[in-house]
Amino acid sequence: MPKIPTFQAEGTITQEAGVTKTGISIPLTQTIGNALAPVTKAVAEHAVKEKNFENRTEALKLENDALLELVDVFDEAAKLDNKEQAFEIVKNKSEIIKNNYANKASNNFVKTAFNNNFYGEVQKGIFKVNNRVSTNIIQSLETEVGKKKNRLLTDALFGDNQLSKELITTELTKLYEENYKGRIDKDQYDALILNISREIEVFEVDKLITDNPKQALIDLKNPDKFKNISIDERQSLIRDAKYTLTPQIKDSVKNYLATLEAGQPIDIDETLIQEVLGNDYYIEFKEEQRSIKATATFKNQIYVSKLGEENSIIDSFPINPESAAIDLQNKNKLILAAKEKMDLLQKDPASLFLKFNSSVKNAFDLYNAETDTEKKSILFSKFVESMNQAQVDMGLQDDQIKLLSNNQAQSIVRDYNKREPVDKINYLQQLERDYGDNYSKVLLQLSENGLPTTAKLISYLNDETFALEATSIDTLEERKKLDNFVQGETEYTKTQIRQDIADKLDNFRSVVFTGNPYSTTQANAELDNIQETLIYVAMNKLSTGTEYDKAIKDATDYINLNFKLEDTFFIPRNYTSDKLTNNTLTPGHQEFLAEKAEVIKNFYLDQFDAQYFKSTDPTIPEQDLNNSMKYQMKNNGIWVNSADGSGIVYAIQFGDGSLGLVQNKNNELLKINFDDFSLKLPTTNIIMEFEPPKSFEESIEGS
Repeated sequence: MPKIPTFQAEGTITQEAGVTKTGISIPLTQTIGNALAPVTKAVAEHAVKEKNFENRTEALKLENDALLELVDVFDEAAKLDNKEQAFEIVKNKSEIIKNNYANKASNNFVKTAFNNNFYGEVQKGIFKVNNRVSTNIIQSLETEVGKKKNRLLTDALFGDNQLSKELITTELTKLYEENYKGRIDKDQYDALILNISREIEVFEVDKLITDNPKQALIDLKNPDKFKNISIDERQSLIRDAKYTLTPQIKDSVKNYLATLEAGQPIDIDETLIQEVLGNDYYIEFKEEQRSIKATATFKNQIYVSKLGEENSIIDSFPINPESAAIDLQNKNKLILAAKEKMDLLQKDPASLFLKFNSSVKNAFDLYNAETDTEKKSILFSKFVESMNQAQVDMGLQDDQIKLLSNNQAQSIVRDYNKREPVDKINYLQQLERDYGDNYSKVLLQLSENGLPTTAKLISYLNDETFALEATSIDTLEERKKLDNFVQGETEYTKTQIRQDIADKLDNFRSVVFTGNPYSTTQANAELDNIQETLIYVAMNKLSTGTEYDKAIKDATDYINLNFKLEDTFFIPRNYTSDKLTNNTLTPGHQEFLAEKAEVIKNFYLDQFDAQYFKSTDPTIPEQDLNNSMKYQMKNNGIWVNSADGSGIVYAIQFGDGSLGLVQNKNNELLKINFDDFSLKLPTTNIIMEFEPPKSFEESIEGS
């Protein structure tokens, strides 16, 4: 019979029985189900374990997400100083969080595991909140006790309440007993009560350091004061008082040295300087003090001296052999003072006189201190006159005199610019009333500090119609509107208008350029500004329907009809002066001034005590220099308008086109003011012989 093959676990069918055996023999009596039962059991047990891990992972994820929100609840509750409120927050909000995340569980096992773990975290959080709130309660108690303590001490020590002073110790004892007794250790509480006297004194010292650190320092050094404060704490409080005093004393030293240098020293506590700021600082202070005292008188003499006298004052400073090094240093300070004086005279003359000239300073202080309007106006006039006279006495020319500091001038310009058109006119009129005959000087200075050309023209022309027109087009916004109007609604261009305005002003421009005693750049800029204003005046007229030629003529007539043009100078028709009727120079007045200028040039230059040329070459005879000066005055002399617009001055025109103003030996210019109708040769008592024009006599009779 055939042989039945057998199966080998890892082999193939073979014909040789018994070569290999399987690892598991399955009897023919077993079923497939019986044979697979062990495997099925293993697989089932593995699935159970895997599901358990899955549930635990889900529960842990829910727990972690929930704890992120629970931490915020704990933080919120931990900020409170009331445990009932804190626990109520934890209870309510944690329950909401728990329910929210428990409902997300996929089965009861996950839900139960999450709830158990969450409750555990809540319990741990409650302990943390409890400890934090306990700390908060103590801190809040300390804060509130501190507030009441400060209130009791302030009322007792600094209030007008005698009973509070008498009861302060009792009140503090009661405060501590009600809030600390039984809450803190007995030793701590007893120490707190014993410390009340010290607390009262420390509070008093702290307040005194803030209000009067100098007195605090004095009292802290007094052994009979503040006896309950320990030595260490007293030293600490002394340091606090010195720290508080340090910036105050440094400011006092700075102010003291400044007033000492200005010749008006104030008192200062030198002992306090040494004690608070230390010995090194004190030594430097004393050296500076000695230096200033040695030079103060000489410096003030330099600052107020007539121009040219500075070097003689410096040379008079004594140099002692035993202190030569220091004296030479101090003398160098005088040289620097002279330089500072010249710098200030060039940049900001008024500030020099406000600081160093006693007459000007006193006049200014009196004006500022006065409250009565009428008296204040009188004192202001006196101040302005003192400022003007001080600069005249120093030897400054009219065009160099400044009645305002730069800061004051800039402030006035800012104030003017922010006003409405009509108010601008009123503002200028008020300035004119305030400064009177000195208004031209003020106007020149304001112009240098940015006053619009329109404002200057308003003052020069004194024409209400022009004033209203000019101020109405004085802003960038209005000028932009006119630019757009000309470009979009007329056949003309701004370039064409500019050229036609310039042509109409050609004679005026020639006179200004010829007679400008400064740079042609400055004159050109000034004329360009005037021309630009007139361009917009003409454009404004066009916008109201005026024909083109008439608009150009009307705009330029404001200049051409308001000035009498001579070869090298012009005379305004409108000029502010108490000597004039309606502030107007009539044609007769203008002719007289032109005639007077011609007479002086032709017949009286020799009688003006002119300051002649000087030379560094000692071999050139003085008479040659004098003759050269006379020749130049006669042949190259011209009259030009003064910088402040108040008149005309005589100058020598050199080959390079520059001008040299003629002045006498007292540094006074050869000048004719526009309101000077006398027959006197300026700066002298010489009566000139010439016949005034008939029109001038008629104008005098008419006025």
